[in-house]
Amino acid sequence: MLTEQKPTVPYRHPRQWIKKTDYPQLPFHKSFKAFVAQRKKLMNVLKGLSFEDWLRVGIIKGREHTVFTQVRRLALHEQVHCEQIERFLQ
Repeated sequence: MLTEQKPTVPYRHPRQWIKKTDYPQLPFHKSFKAFVAQRKKLMNVLKGLSFEDWLRVGIIKGREHTVFTQVRRLALHEQVHCEQIERFLQ
């Protein structure tokens, strides 16, 4: 979405995506470390976006989505997991 004009972006369900990784086999601390590294890279990209970049559009499952709506969706999805971890640690 950041490098093309209105690209068609394949939808990736989290459960299908995870099957293509080795995360389920990793100890939690290694998996979490990889997650943190990925999110740091993502945050560095997001910090550099202009206002116009946040409005860039892509097509996912036949519908238009902006960079903003996709980042928001990801943040909301991950918030649920953060809450699960927090409950587990209590």
